[in-house]
Amino acid sequence: MTHYSEEDKICHDCIGEEYLSKEIEKKGRRGKCVFCGRVTRTYTLILIVDRVEQVLLDHYQLTPIEPSDWEYYKQHADKESDYVWYREGQTVEEILLNEFDIREEASVEIASMLEARHSDMDTWAIGEETEFDSGTHYELKGISDERWVSEWERFGNILKTESRFFSEQVANLLATIFDGLENLKTWDGQHVLTNIGPTSEINSLYRARVFQSREKLLDAISKPDILLGPPLPVFAMSGRMNARGIAVFYGATETSVALSEVRPPVGSKVAVGRFQILRTLKLLDLRKLNNIREWVSVFDPQYLEKMEKAVFLRHLAERLTTPVMPDDEDFEYLNTQVIADYLASRTDVNYDGIIYPSVQVSGDKINVVLFHKAARVTPIHIPDGVRLQIDDTDYDEDGVYTSYQVVERIPKRKKKLAESTDSMLEDKRLLSLAVDLNDISVHEIRSVQYEATVHSVTRSRYKETPIGKIEDF
Repeated sequence: MTHYSEEDKICHDCIGEEYLSKEIEKKGRRGKCVFCGRVTRTYTLILIVDRVEQVLLDHYQLTPIEPSDWEYYKQHADKESDYVWYREGQTVEEILLNEFDIREEASVEIASMLEARHSDMDTWAIGEETEFDSGTHYELKGISDERWVSEWERFGNILKTESRFFSEQVANLLATIFDGLENLKTWDGQHVLTNIGPTSEINSLYRARVFQSREKLLDAISKPDILLGPPLPVFAMSGRMNARGIAVFYGATETSVALSEVRPPVGSKVAVGRFQILRTLKLLDLRKLNNIREWVSVFDPQYLEKMEKAVFLRHLAERLTTPVMPDDEDFEYLNTQVIADYLASRTDVNYDGIIYPSVQVSGDKINVVLFHKAARVTPIHIPDGVRLQIDDTDYDEDGVYTSYQVVERIPKRKKKLAESTDSMLEDKRLLSLAVDLNDISVHEIRSVQYEATVHSVTRSRYKETPIGKIEDF
């Protein structure tokens, strides 16, 4: 058996763990590797032992040396069970070989050096294991996002009680959360930023608006570009992703979802229009955050920070789309409104909007919000002199029936009609949407169905005795 000293050298090629191998290749000194014989960039064994020791102490934990009560019962007392208890985790040598991909001969030596460094005769004499014994088993510690959750709660409290418009603390936290988000991918290799547009799967969106006035409904279907599209800023009410006065486009990929999101009362009428997406838009897809894969080496000094952030991001979609009761919207929407403003204003990465799960419809149904900069609808140009005739009834041999019609009546004159002046010509935003005049519908709400989980309520009565004992009454 070959004996090694702590000053012997190991090269980057004998360590397959990418981060550590590249570090040796970049920072190591030229020397002869005692394991492969090559003269190249190397670290001393003592330096590698120190790094491995620190990583195991920081990010790994010892597994139980005995089965739990339930595991013991399962193995010894349950006659129908074929369960056999094995200690979970891996030995130090197995971790070096399997997870750090260190050459087998080097793994054996490094594990041996660690065991010798931590050996204790007194502990060994009473039959207890010490850290890095050959028989000890380790497993990677779980990652908690507790610190991030605490920051998130503080973020909400600042917005609600201190500063709603500007806070250096809030700006710094948002930058920490979202910087680099565009580089993240899911386990199946998808980016969390998604393109929608004419050639993508999502090439149109449905938008709904509730009406309880016949006149306003007829006006809307005659001017769907204005009255079914985003409102003018003066009429823009606050929503999940926008503050009051900031006009954005809320849409859905299905008519039924658009209907559900506006929560129409029975007896009302809802106009739904389909808007074609004219250009490629880049959206943050909150659904994909649930499946992000962040690979970080345990040898990276920022391992814990990056992994904790990844865990937090996986639950961010839930926090951003939690159902909010109408009475709480002013306060509870502050977080999401500020986040939307932050993403919309970034200049290093162009965010045009957000895809998020519907909170009104169960299943994999989605909503889309397009930020103000990406929410301009192409105006419908109607020549001067053209008269619009709008009606909601028609006649046949059986009588009157409901029929929504918009008729453009062109006057009989030879002079060429001039195009009407478009009040939106001064809008310098790029056109992003165009209402499909052949896909506008009116829905009369006759009933509303609720899907609910039912919990029964139990009630009982007990009588207390003088000494505090409880008896059935």
